Order: sequence, then structure tokens, then C-alpha cells
Amino acid sequence: MRSLSLRCVRLSQPTWIAATSSKTIVRHNSTRTHLSPLQEDYRHIMRAITANVVILTSPPATSRNSEPSKPRAMTLSSFTSLSISPTPLITFNIATPSRTLTALTENPRFNIHIPLAAAAGAKLAHRFTKGNSESMWEGLKWDEHGVIHDDGVMAVLKCRLAAGDKFPPGGMIQVGDHAVVVGKVEEARPGGDDHSALTHWQGNYRGYGMELDIP
Repeated sequence: MRSLSLRCVRLSQPTWIAATSSKTIVRHNSTRTHLSPLQEDYRHIMRAITANVVILTSPPATSRNSEPSKPRAMTLSSFTSLSISPTPLITFNIATPSRTLTALTENPRFNIHIPLAAAAGAKLAHRFTKGNSESMWEGLKWDEHGVIHDDGVMAVLKCRLAAGDKFPPGGMIQVGDHAVVVGKVEEARPGGDDHSALTHWQGNYRGYGMELDIP
């Protein structure tokens, strides 16, 4: 078996990135809560499934008496493609209550950023896992639509909440303690063909893995 050289670069406490010749891993600490045996087994199984990682942003809110505020934003691992025809649809869920979810109810347009599978993408994704605060936007650039301009962004989908008879009221439905959101893709800004998207597996951010041949 070919050995892989490993190098670790400190990003910011408590995040680390480990890069190998075949994949990229970012480790970060998480707060443990008391879970039932069923919940522990469920989490153990789900950690073995690679999840997508995207950053959701809403346009900055404006008012007559103030300058535009910073966008609402959060990192999601529940994002997935729902349909491509007749209109591209995406879906994700957000734990409630959520200020980002509230922003979506006030403005149905939002952006999905696909982070690059690299240190810049992992650092950007981790930045938006700690709730909405002024400090998480320090050093970042964004436009009036809330689209982030950063080297860690591989691609962007500009969307709006799905509305109509065939969709949930307001483009979302409450399920337990989460809101399931359905969005229509109105514009897609793809990245380079040689780039791969950031993923999350076994509690860490990762890049691409080995390709498996089907016998």
C-alpha cells in the first residue's frame, strides 16, 4: 500500500486542516450532548455517509433610515438537488428557531455557495457554523445580493423560495424541530471542471477521495 505524506496547517482555534496526496481533511471540535442509545447509533451510522457542504446567504436587509446590513448566513450539510426538470429545484433543512430562516421569510431570494475542496473552502465554511455575528464577515467581500466573493467559493446557485400549488406554503414546511426548505434555481455560476466541492465525513471537512472501479 502506498504511504501518504501528511501535513497539518493550523487555521484557527479549534480548526485544523490535514492534507494528503489523495484527499483533504479539516478537523474541528464540536460540543457533545447527552444522547440516547438509539441517537448514538443513528449518529454513528450517519457520520459514515459523506455530506455536502454549502453556505447559504440571504441578501442584506435595508431600511429607510440605515445602511444595508450584512447578509444572514449559515453553513449547511443537508443540501441536495431535488429536481432538474422542468425547473431545477434544491432542498435543505434548518433547525428552528433561526435568524437566517427568518430572513428567508422576509426575502424569498437566497444564494447557495459551494465551497472549494481546499483550505480556503474549509475555512470559509467553518466561519459560518457559529451563528450570525458581525465578526464572521470580517475580511470578506460580498455584493448587494449577498453573494460572497472569496477564493474559497467554487460555484454559486442563485435561488428563490419555491411557491405555487405544487410546493409547500412559503416554500418551506415544518418537520419536528427543523424547517424543510425548497428553492428554485434561477441562475448557476459554475466553477472550473478541475475543481471539486467540499464535503463532510466522520465529523471533518474533506476533499475528494479515491475513485472506485465497478467490476
